[in-house]
Amino acid sequence: MVDVPTLLSGSYDQSWLESQAQLVCSKLTTTTSPPYTIVTLIESLGPALTHTTTSVRHGGLTIITLVLDNPSTQLHQEDAGLLTMFYTDRLRDHHSLLPSTIQGLAALARCQNLSYEHLEKMLNSVFSEVMVQQQVVKDRSMVFTMLARLLRDRLDDIKSLATQFTVGYLQACEGEKDPRNLLMIFSTISSMLAILPISHLAEDVFESLAVYFPVDFTPPSGLVGSVTKQQLVEGLRQGLAHPRLAEWTIGLLLEKLESDLESAKVDSLQTLLELVRRCGEREGEGREIWAREVEGVWAALKKETMGIRMQASKEVMELAGQAVREVSRMLGTVVGLGTPEQDIAWTRWMDRLWDDCKSSLSQPSTKLMGLAGVVLGQVARSGIRQAGEVLTLAIPALYNTWEEHTGPEARRAVLEVAGVLLQGGGVSGVKLEQEWMDKMFAVFLSAIAAGGADGVMAGVTMARAAGVVGEKQQSELALGLVEGVRRGEEGMGTALADLAYWNKDLVEKKVIPQLFEMEEHGLSALCRMWEAGFYPSTVPMMVDRLVDGQISLEHSTIFLSQLAGYSLTEADKKSVDPAALLVRLVQWTGCRDEEKVGRVLAGLAELLTQENCQQVGAALVKLDKRQDMGIISSVAGSVTAGVLGEWSPLVDSLTDLDGGDEQIWRLRASFVNKCPALADRMTVPDEGVGWICIGLARRGDGLATPWLDRLVCQLSLPGDEGRRAASMVGRLVADCWWRQPVTGLLYRQRVWAQLQPQLSKEQGTSKNHLTAIVLLIPHLPRQILLPSLPILLPMVVKALSSPATAHSALTCLDDITKSSPSMVSSHLSEVVHHCLQLSKDSPLHSRILALTILSSCSKIEGPTIVQLSAKVTKDLAIPVRDRKRVVRVEAAKTRNLWFLVTQPSS
Repeated sequence: MVDVPTLLSGSYDQSWLESQAQLVCSKLTTTTSPPYTIVTLIESLGPALTHTTTSVRHGGLTIITLVLDNPSTQLHQEDAGLLTMFYTDRLRDHHSLLPSTIQGLAALARCQNLSYEHLEKMLNSVFSEVMVQQQVVKDRSMVFTMLARLLRDRLDDIKSLATQFTVGYLQACEGEKDPRNLLMIFSTISSMLAILPISHLAEDVFESLAVYFPVDFTPPSGLVGSVTKQQLVEGLRQGLAHPRLAEWTIGLLLEKLESDLESAKVDSLQTLLELVRRCGEREGEGREIWAREVEGVWAALKKETMGIRMQASKEVMELAGQAVREVSRMLGTVVGLGTPEQDIAWTRWMDRLWDDCKSSLSQPSTKLMGLAGVVLGQVARSGIRQAGEVLTLAIPALYNTWEEHTGPEARRAVLEVAGVLLQGGGVSGVKLEQEWMDKMFAVFLSAIAAGGADGVMAGVTMARAAGVVGEKQQSELALGLVEGVRRGEEGMGTALADLAYWNKDLVEKKVIPQLFEMEEHGLSALCRMWEAGFYPSTVPMMVDRLVDGQISLEHSTIFLSQLAGYSLTEADKKSVDPAALLVRLVQWTGCRDEEKVGRVLAGLAELLTQENCQQVGAALVKLDKRQDMGIISSVAGSVTAGVLGEWSPLVDSLTDLDGGDEQIWRLRASFVNKCPALADRMTVPDEGVGWICIGLARRGDGLATPWLDRLVCQLSLPGDEGRRAASMVGRLVADCWWRQPVTGLLYRQRVWAQLQPQLSKEQGTSKNHLTAIVLLIPHLPRQILLPSLPILLPMVVKALSSPATAHSALTCLDDITKSSPSMVSSHLSEVVHHCLQLSKDSPLHSRILALTILSSCSKIEGPTIVQLSAKVTKDLAIPVRDRKRVVRVEAAKTRNLWFLVTQPSS
């Protein structure tokens, strides 16, 4: 079957070997008598496989490997066994045969009919005969892939060979440096720890991983799809953070926390958090290890959370605080009936932590007090048991400090730290009914009653921690906060909203009615209550008071501003009645005088449905179409197509309205976007064509085609009419102003595909066509423009010379030069000269854009950039003295970059 004479002659190449293997695969799948098997193939290749020339033996082996690696090749158990013996024997042949041998063994490893005995023989041979780290990256990868596949597909057999497999694997990967292979190794070792009985080898596994921690890797620049440092970090963390390795990993992490490198500290703390989380999932297992290590763990975390540094890393401190919380959660959580080891670990941890923090709580004038409060607050957040113990120790100590220090700053510091601790207890769900809590609560109430900034701080702090006290104390707190609102203290409204998180009924039944009774200050507090879920219950009453004139002009402005800036939650949308609110607002005489009302109306109109919109539509029909167009536009432009269908009388009256300014055409654009049939029913003069195009083009369904053709024809008109048409083309695919638009897939691409040929054809002879195309370009996705860039770039450069199009051309060039400056190299001189001129005499934003483009152009390589450098540095002297500081700063940066163009690189 195989052309053995050619093989023996050595006159062949890789493609010939592949063609021979393909012929053999075809033969193997064909029924013959006698049957042709892979054993037959090996027998026929005997002269080549035993030849004295290495290259001939390599050729014969390659054919067999290629056949074996073909998905169509099926092996019986006897054949798989024979081939296993054949390939393991080849491992002792010349080293040049090793890649094909490894490939063949990898193919055999995928064979389901490979017996346990032959699998064991294969692993023995690979681990003893192959010096994996002496092979090239590709062959090492093949070995690691084969072993990973065996662990996945032959798990039961690998479990029986767990020790042999693990020891061999660790030897094979020792010293590996290729990031792709390391990623696979980390994943495989993590799986081995999870599923193989290798507790007796845990230290060896740890040592194999520890040499890579922390990961120090920078991917090669310019490679797409390369392994990232984060992937390696997370892969290694999965192995090191396995609970089986906790005994050794803890020591490693504490050692690396001593590093001066912030990245090493961050990696160590994140790995510690993962280790703690996974140990906590094992329900008390391994607590004896943590009992031995708590002193060291706390000492390291104390240094990061309470150590005094000139420039402490915020990320490191936050991670260290999280580690304190999670260690406390794990050690303090009682699992099952509890064990002495669990109690010992928690007691040691809490004793060390409290010994180091308690002295700081008596020093309110130092930073240490705040740091200790943060640490103890993290413990309080870790669980009910933990919160109960730490608060029992800390709150009485803080009360004593408050009594001993009468200065306002000291007492403020005490309240802040106590608030951190109590808020942590509230998160954990602990309830404090002890006498010392009553004393501290009384301190907070007295601070709230005293008012001022400290009173607001105390109110907000205690409201956020109100979960730790009972309903009686919550009522007392609410009373104090309401009095604070009555005094005009703004933050008390926020505190009441926080209190509602713990006791919503109390706030709803006792607090909100009192806020409504206040002539002053209550309105602002009510607005704060919306975040706590009281929007549906308070806004209708507030709107009624607004419409009935019970709110002063000043307060109505505040209310409308808050209403316009508030984003409704899903719960708000389900509970509020938008139709009732809209009817009241559109009938309000002050509605047309308030700019913010438009946003409020639009937001409520979005919630209208076909079932509840009738009353609103009837109210809008009664409004004056000229004087109240702002109100009508805000509501009608924000509803769905279904609602517009229910408002036929209103829509018809607006589409049939004679003439119309920009506001009415904007509304009509939103109408035709949602209900395109309206476009054909309207009589559209030339000034309205662009608006109809804007609405229809966004749909992306082709309905805009005849309207776009009409708009393009208007570009040839003289004077203002042609300039107006160019301006409308530029707005075709800009962001729309109406709500709930119908937006088609790839609508920008569709508009560009239709307009580009027409605009490009005429831009050389018509200024309006050039203006239109340059105004349109900034709104298009960059991917659309790249294929047409050689054609478009000359147009953009030409547009720089016209004040009407300069800004749009600058915007386009800025996007291009920021990502790929070399794209403009063919027009570099023109771009630079135009930008220099615009940086001196143009509107502010255009001056900044021109300087930004010049800055990006300095990165282009070639002789032209060197020739231009002298002129640029000279001409930028004027922008450097610009009247606007932002221009001066940008000009100075740009001139520095151009000055460096002619300097020798270091």
